[in-house]
Amino acid sequence: MLAPHLECWLQAHHAAFLVPYPARWVNNIYFDTPDYLAYAQNLAGITDRAKVRYRWYGDVSPIGAGQIEVKMRRSGLGRKLTHDVSTPPPAYGMWGAVLTHLRDSITGGARTWFDAFPMPVLINRYRRSYWVTADGLVRVTIDTNHAVFDQRYNSVPRTDRPANVPRTTVFEVKYLPEHHDQVRDTIATLPVSLSRHSKFAVGMDAIRSF
Repeated sequence: MLAPHLECWLQAHHAAFLVPYPARWVNNIYFDTPDYLAYAQNLAGITDRAKVRYRWYGDVSPIGAGQIEVKMRRSGLGRKLTHDVSTPPPAYGMWGAVLTHLRDSITGGARTWFDAFPMPVLINRYRRSYWVTADGLVRVTIDTNHAVFDQRYNSVPRTDRPANVPRTTVFEVKYLPEHHDQVRDTIATLPVSLSRHSKFAVGMDAIRSF
């Protein structure tokens, strides 16, 4: 398994990577339009695009309190708009009730984006570990144990029939644009090659062939 090798590399790195808090399960609902606009833009590599998800931690069911996240990419750079949802949706509620609760819990720009991508298409989850350099400038996450659940034709959220997804380890490096040179030096000895990866696109590929 690749994750232990990556963790050993981080532990031995001269940048003194630390574990800021324990690993945990991450759950996401991804939203799209009925004609899959977000998915199509991702596949086409459109430079100006957005994707909407709802994230919570721990058990995948029932859906817990969390946050709406809008990930926006402009000219190759990304930023994230977040809005906390402090009260969980109705336990085991219909999708209509879940969506109404989420929409009523957010305001402003987050609600505008939520309305633009109104359809829950998939739920995914994975185990995530966290690392950060001693100076706090570079953050790394390692994701394993990925699972994807199709939601397109369900009246309620369902996580009992996982789709087939590749067995992957996702190593993600996060930093501010002004620290690009430092990050390049930090990961120069990384024992694997880096490439673009979208859990949303991988999940959509899986459920569309499910």
